[in-house]
Amino acid sequence: MIRNKKRQAEDERAAEAAAAEAATTEATPDVVDAPEPEPEAEAEVDVDETAAFIAGIEAERDDAVGQYKRALADYHNFQKRSLQNEKSAGEYARQEVIRDLIPVLDNFDLALAHAASEGEAKSDEASAQLLQGVTMVNEALLQVLSNRGLQRLSAAPGDEFDPTCQEAVMMQPTDEVDPQHVLQVVQLGYRLNETVLRPTKVVVAQALPTAVDFVDEADASEES
Repeated sequence: MIRNKKRQAEDERAAEAAAAEAATTEATPDVVDAPEPEPEAEAEVDVDETAAFIAGIEAERDDAVGQYKRALADYHNFQKRSLQNEKSAGEYARQEVIRDLIPVLDNFDLALAHAASEGEAKSDEASAQLLQGVTMVNEALLQVLSNRGLQRLSAAPGDEFDPTCQEAVMMQPTDEVDPQHVLQVVQLGYRLNETVLRPTKVVVAQALPTAVDFVDEADASEES
């Protein structure tokens, strides 16, 4: 009987322990582990981020390279403009200096022409030496200017009139040369390289009036 009571007491304690454990299990919620991300999804995210980063770096690089090229082109253009402006300024200054010397050349021509005419009437040694000296100075000056690109514009009676390098100071009716041809050279012109500093001044031939022209003039006079 005593043994039965002990067993009954043990059974009760076991039942109480089971009930306590059950209560503890019901009170504690089940912890559900979060699903771990799949390795393939993580790899795709990393690749996309890397590609976007590389694309941004390449865009910045292309922009920097473009700015560099534009700056380099602007600098080269600035150098070309500077050289061209410097060349133009030097050419303009040279033209102005030589243009101012043209009247000096004209005076030499007049002096030599006058000395030549005087020499025919007065042929003493002193005059001949003076003429020779003036001639040498004139030739030396012309040589220096020729080395800098100055050229005399040649013209002679009978040449066709060229308005690009000649200036008609007068039209004269004549039958000595063809119309629109040079009848007389009044003053020589000069060219510096491709620039005409002074055109040659000439008298241009004009056709002689005909009998019909005289009739027309007479009719016009009567009408007026």
